[in-house]
Amino acid sequence: MSVDENETEFLKAFRNEDNFTQLHNYFIKEIDQSKLQENAWEYISLLMSHAKEHQVCDESLQTVEDIFTVISENGNARELIFGILEQFDPMVELRLVEILIPSLSVVCTNLMKSNNTLKNKCYDMSMTFSSLTYYCDSLNLPKYENYDPTEKCEQPLEESKILRYVEKCIDISNSMLSVLIQSLTEVEKSDENLMESIVAEPLSFYCCMLERLSQLNVEEQNMCNSC
Repeated sequence: MSVDENETEFLKAFRNEDNFTQLHNYFIKEIDQSKLQENAWEYISLLMSHAKEHQVCDESLQTVEDIFTVISENGNARELIFGILEQFDPMVELRLVEILIPSLSVVCTNLMKSNNTLKNKCYDMSMTFSSLTYYCDSLNLPKYENYDPTEKCEQPLEESKILRYVEKCIDISNSMLSVLIQSLTEVEKSDENLMESIVAEPLSFYCCMLERLSQLNVEEQNMCNSC
């Protein structure tokens, strides 16, 4: 069943463009759970498009985040991971991406706890890290190898927002790795080559995030010296 078959009820919740409380009530009380599970990926995309189109105010961000969380807790994690990560697009402003991070954390944890093969779990982890890093690279951050402290960025850096994003990314990474390792058998845990291959991707991701943090520190120090 597609979202279109539930169009009447769904569009009622969209009637008031900035009333995200009505949308929240729809997903909590009115929607059929089987429809939610089947169409979760589509709902993520529709809701994000709705939030972007109608310029969701800061006061409504928590409500929208709660809606995404409801969807992530009830949808198919294997499908949702694609639906959520495709929203980590440089064209999407950071405040909207941030409200998806709790949902991403839920989905990633469920995938690591699932009965999927270890190969699939590692693929999901790698795909997640790649998307998080790709978006971080778009946040008006100077490239490390080309960084020149004597030159001003075209746009002002918003250090606290970028720092918050990096911290949330690291939290997701820690959670995924912890749950994945807990799901391993004792034989797998004793396999040094296997463990090295599992932690290689997270270690690379941590290095990328630390590099971003070091750039923030350099920029902050440069700003202080220029005061």
